[in-house]
Amino acid sequence: MLNTLIKNSKIIFVLTGLIIGAGFASGREILEFFSIKSQSDFTPIILASLLFGAIIYQTLRKARRYNITDFDSFALVLCGKWSFLIRLFVKFFMFATFFIMLSGGGSAFHRLCGTGTSLGSVLTALICFFILIFGEKGLVATNTILVPIMVFGIIYVSFSATLSVFASSTAGSLFSAVCYASFNTITSAGVLVPLSKGLSQKTIKTVSIITGGIIGFLILIIWLAINTNFSRVINEDLPLLALTEGITEKLYGGILLMAIITTAVSNGFGILNSIKTEKKTDRVILSALLCLIALPFSLFGFSVLVSRVYFVCGVIGLLWTMRVIYPD
Repeated sequence: MLNTLIKNSKIIFVLTGLIIGAGFASGREILEFFSIKSQSDFTPIILASLLFGAIIYQTLRKARRYNITDFDSFALVLCGKWSFLIRLFVKFFMFATFFIMLSGGGSAFHRLCGTGTSLGSVLTALICFFILIFGEKGLVATNTILVPIMVFGIIYVSFSATLSVFASSTAGSLFSAVCYASFNTITSAGVLVPLSKGLSQKTIKTVSIITGGIIGFLILIIWLAINTNFSRVINEDLPLLALTEGITEKLYGGILLMAIITTAVSNGFGILNSIKTEKKTDRVILSALLCLIALPFSLFGFSVLVSRVYFVCGVIGLLWTMRVIYPD
């Protein structure tokens, strides 16, 4: 019983860490996809939460049903001759998410330590490199340690910043919520499929429901915090960090860096797992190459990358998302 609980919690931590990256924990994604669309209607948040749970559930269930342990085989089963397009798109998005996380790390280090954003991105890349060389063990250990700290930190800062109830209303956007769930789970199969081995149907249901609930709750409290301080954070790269001061700012900055690292490592793991399956190349060399290639792309502005790259990929990825959740 205890071993089952520990195993379930580790999977939940990995899934949550995959989604809670720089854009999420900083509040920038929530501002772009929810607060700008509406500051009173939380129906899109409920929809996004349900979609997160459904996508996780269907990915794990189908990987278990077909006894698949790598993403390329998963795409082949679901999309047949079109799977090569899916593989290319998902790998591109994993890479894009990886360098966006490096960019977010640069912004966080700059705000906290006064370093240049480029140096901050390099430091973030080095941390990711030392975790990635340990493969799945590094991925699971990092998320198991950091995700609980991140969740409590987000809850604390969001509640502290929420001083009033709902702000004035604009029309809510369900489409924006669907795109948000879409781009946040485009890369999830690359991580979920290798972790699906040995999971029971009950475990799959449990981790899907809990993870969807955690993500939905965190979106809601960040949304409330941003709405009550909307004019103050609208132009901030890291909105939630801008709402903190003194020691709290340093503490949350550390939590934000944890969020950046967990998502970067999750996507890096997905890329390396796929390459290793195909080429059997040494993980250390691949990890170093991934970080070096990603660094130049991380020099673009963080908020620009979040608002443009994520939304476009979310729209394009809707076809893949629908195929994943389509019952078979």
